[in-house]
Amino acid sequence: MQVVLTGFTMKEIYLVLSKLADQNRHVLSSWRAHLILRQEVDSFYDESKAQRTVEKLQREGLTEVIKGKTLYKVTSPYARESVNIYELANEAYPFGILSHSSAMEIHQLTDQRSRRIHLYEGPSSPGEVLKRTDSEDTETLVPPGTKPEDWRMQPLPQSARVEEYDGYTIVTHRLKKDWFFGHGVSRTGGVELRCTDVERTLIDGLRHPGRCGGMNEVFRAWVRADPSPERLVNYASRFDQLILYQRIGFVMETLGIDHQELKRWKEEKTPRGGSRVLNPEREFQSEYSDEWNLSINHPTAILTERDASYS
Repeated sequence: MQVVLTGFTMKEIYLVLSKLADQNRHVLSSWRAHLILRQEVDSFYDESKAQRTVEKLQREGLTEVIKGKTLYKVTSPYARESVNIYELANEAYPFGILSHSSAMEIHQLTDQRSRRIHLYEGPSSPGEVLKRTDSEDTETLVPPGTKPEDWRMQPLPQSARVEEYDGYTIVTHRLKKDWFFGHGVSRTGGVELRCTDVERTLIDGLRHPGRCGGMNEVFRAWVRADPSPERLVNYASRFDQLILYQRIGFVMETLGIDHQELKRWKEEKTPRGGSRVLNPEREFQSEYSDEWNLSINHPTAILTERDASYS
């Protein structure tokens, strides 16, 4: 059926759809439609008017509702039938950071495909993040496909809080304010997404292996990756947790990833005593690394044999 549009509506709808097509996006949020119209029509474009354009798109059959009046699947002829679930998650949580098994999939560090999409939900005050001059290892935390200046004088987008879609479950995780580092923009399915970088993904795997398909899959990701030793050490110092110095140091040394800080970690960051374990999801075992004062409570053959095989 042919869609007949008139007046400003046709112009606005064309602008929104053409920008989405240029960016290869197949999910539309109300906040992104408003941003596009501010950029293309008027920097003070009225938000309620933008919302009317969004609703008109849906009434004309060019989008389908995913969540209320906030999130839509694009059904215009340019759009593919299936939705990129990572794009949907990032659009629903505009300050979110895809993480754990989802980041492993995006970085092609695993061939497993989980029906659980993991992401850090974003800071409770994203405006503070916009003001912050971040370190070189992390980009400013803004919604994918946007720039900090897009939000200087504008209300920040709110999360649509989608929890399930098409058999997928979106699982969000909270982070301490100081732990929003080690992320960047990657392209998956031709669209820009925000996810943890390789080094942060590997470290998160040692923190929460259950969110990454288990410790064996985490170890294989370490073997498959080519991480920056400098970033691994930097991120460990920013977490500044003794157990992470021990786990990261043990895995780096086992894989022959060298850094001058490892010697200092052994001397200053590996206190004797306690029951620190390599795998946080298993009980303490008697096999022990004296150098790292760590219970090796998980088989390490994947690391020692450099097993990067895929299932």
